[in-house]
Amino acid sequence: MTIKISILLCSRIIDNENSNLSKMFQSFVDKTCYPKEIEFLIKFDKCDSFLNKGIDIVNHYKNHFSDIKYIITDRNKGYRDLHLGYEDLIKIVNKNSRLYWIISDDIKITLSNWDGKVLKLLESKNSDYFVIHPTHLTNLDSEGSHNLYSIVNILETYPIFSKSWIDLVGFGEVAFTDAWCSLLEFFLYKEHKIDNRLSLDEKVLERELCQHDLAGSERYSAIRKEIHNELLSYNTVTKIINLAKNLTKAMTGPVISIFISSISQEVMEGFFSDLEETSDDPNNFEVLVNIDLNREDLRKFLDKQNEVRKFIIKYIETDNNYFSLNAAYNHLVKLTSKNSEIYSVLSDYFIFKTKGWDKIIITEYEKKSYIFKDKIFYLRISRHKNYINKDLISCWDFCENWGFYSKEWVVTLGGWGKFWCPDATQEIIHFYLKKNLNKNSNFNIDRSFPIKEIDFEKSKTHKTHSYATNTDYKKKFLGELFFVRRMLSYKSLKYFNRQSILLLNKIDKTGKMKTVKISWRFFLIQNIKQIIRFPKLYYYIILFKVARNPSRVRGFIMFIKKILRNSRKSSKVKYDILLKDKDLLNCFDKKIFPCDKK
Repeated sequence: MTIKISILLCSRIIDNENSNLSKMFQSFVDKTCYPKEIEFLIKFDKCDSFLNKGIDIVNHYKNHFSDIKYIITDRNKGYRDLHLGYEDLIKIVNKNSRLYWIISDDIKITLSNWDGKVLKLLESKNSDYFVIHPTHLTNLDSEGSHNLYSIVNILETYPIFSKSWIDLVGFGEVAFTDAWCSLLEFFLYKEHKIDNRLSLDEKVLERELCQHDLAGSERYSAIRKEIHNELLSYNTVTKIINLAKNLTKAMTGPVISIFISSISQEVMEGFFSDLEETSDDPNNFEVLVNIDLNREDLRKFLDKQNEVRKFIIKYIETDNNYFSLNAAYNHLVKLTSKNSEIYSVLSDYFIFKTKGWDKIIITEYEKKSYIFKDKIFYLRISRHKNYINKDLISCWDFCENWGFYSKEWVVTLGGWGKFWCPDATQEIIHFYLKKNLNKNSNFNIDRSFPIKEIDFEKSKTHKTHSYATNTDYKKKFLGELFFVRRMLSYKSLKYFNRQSILLLNKIDKTGKMKTVKISWRFFLIQNIKQIIRFPKLYYYIILFKVARNPSRVRGFIMFIKKILRNSRKSSKVKYDILLKDKDLLNCFDKKIFPCDKK
């Protein structure tokens, strides 16, 4: 069976009237139902002259549990350095363990099936960050709970920590891990209104106190007071307050979910490093990755990256090709953290030049959320962020490549859409959303907002490819041509309009807003008429010619470039002149690429 509970303790036999390892172990044997799911980790002092006696007791009970391991180290400051002993023990804990229980060697278990009840609580808890208390919980809203001294001045409560809790905040910087924990729980509730405490609501154990643990003894009056003073010092309390903030972020999850698809370890590693180095706090975001099926190397790479990175990485394996990535992204939406509020599809060659980009985006999102209670909007950071799209062609050419969309926007639409390019899809939907909104208002209403402070660049690890010399990229280019035509078809435009109406219904819950209807007349007048104004009309004229003969791609590119150069000089291009350009037409009719000639 898998070890689920690790019990940690520091034991010293000499000069310790309380110590009773045999009695402690026997009580566990008598009251435990799943001993093979439990391990003990014990720290002994080198200077303990009865060390061998302790080891004999360990060996005697070793077969009753999954494992009993021990270490022998220096005593250091003894009672004052108990937390350091726990930090040493955590290094040998079983990697599958999910709970850490700090106890002392003078306790006795009194509750039968205590472990079954603890494991039941473990399985029922949604969060990975929690503490189980074997005692009744105090009311954090009561007046007495606001007295810090009364919080820490308690006898041992022996809390059981989740693995994630300890991984994030550790056992504390003072000997009393229970008092440290109580103070941390107090600030977690007071500052962030989070109470992740659990209770067994039954008496689990009892402790036999000797004279020096009672009030008035030297240890109680001197050493405990010294530790309490250290715990309540300004520096320590400040650290605990900051830990409460970190716990809150971890419990609520990342705010930003970033979607990528990648086939390269090198490029992904550069992308991850940039995100981590340029962010204000890596806990603010998570990265969701789509990789190809049967890529064992990428699976191992991402598993390793998840261990070393400060942010969460999730991934799926699909057989989607470049032109069906939308299906992979739609699946990744289901894996986002429940508290994530902002979604964005980026490329793995994307690099932020702006430090603290995550804080800027979150701040801007919070401002817009305050204004737009429906949270139907997105933020623009690409080079086209200030461009206002007035027609469908510009929605494709000048779409927001790296938009940060509200969760409500993506969820309302049911994902990233049914076309391979989420950026152009969302841009066209927004284009029709504006049409629908402006049909009901005299103002030019826009639900996309540029962020001027953020800059980006391409990664140095990204390798560019030549269309003229790479067959795969020729096919990619032709595929893009096909999908552009498909996206701007009459049927697709009706789909985009329906999607925009879904957003409109979120904005206007009365359902009384007028909406734009896509008809053939609308399609011809509002879209094709606008396209004709641009020289890119040739984009459609020769689309199928190019698709039928891939060898003409280079000629097609040169043809489009010539058109674009002329379009910059004049808003209306003289098409007759272009059509009489023999050099262009000859190049276009070549059956092979000029650069492929030997």
